[in-house]
This record gives sequence, structure tokens and C-alpha cells, in this order.
Amino acid sequence: ELDLQRVASKGPWDFIVGSDLVYPGNAGRRCVSSNEDRPLADETLLTLLEHLAGPATVVVLALKDRTGEVARFIDIAMEPQRGWVLDRAAEEAIMPEFR
Repeated sequence: ELDLQRVASKGPWDFIVGSDLVYPGNAGRRCVSSNEDRPLADETLLTLLEHLAGPATVVVLALKDRTGEVARFIDIAMEPQRGWVLDRAAEEAIMPEFR
């Protein structure tokens, strides 16, 4: 909590960039025991972004959908009360092994 407050106090940020932040072991599948003890990474990531991003912040995330975790993340992010606007890269712009 203190780290989040310290980082947030330096913002809002123009850009936030992240890669490989949600995956089967930490997102909605609950396939590891730590998922029982801590909030899921997709929810945690969205909460973190909500604290760090301002109205003009561009958030760029590179996420690979292995078992549906990216689809879940998008579904949660697109809940109307969250207020996010989402753009996705065109499928042909993504390397085949990451589609």
C-alpha cells in the first residue's frame, strides 16, 4: 500500500507499459494454491492501473491468451463502472505464436 501511494503520488503517468502480467497461474483459473490466498492478478492489475492512470494515460499491455485469461481480463476491464476504453491490435499485426 505504501509503495502504491508513493508511485501514484508521482503521477498521473502519460504511459504505462506492461507485458505478460496475467497468465494461467495467477489469473482466473485458480490453478495454483496461491490463487486461494491472494486476489487474482487480473483484478489486482486493474486496481493498480486505476490508481496510477489519469484520464489521458495510455496503457499498453502485451498479453498472451493461453487459456482464456486475457479474455477474462478484457471482460473485467470492459465492465461499464471501470471506465476503460479498449483498443486491440489487429490479428494480422500479431505474430502467429501470440494470437
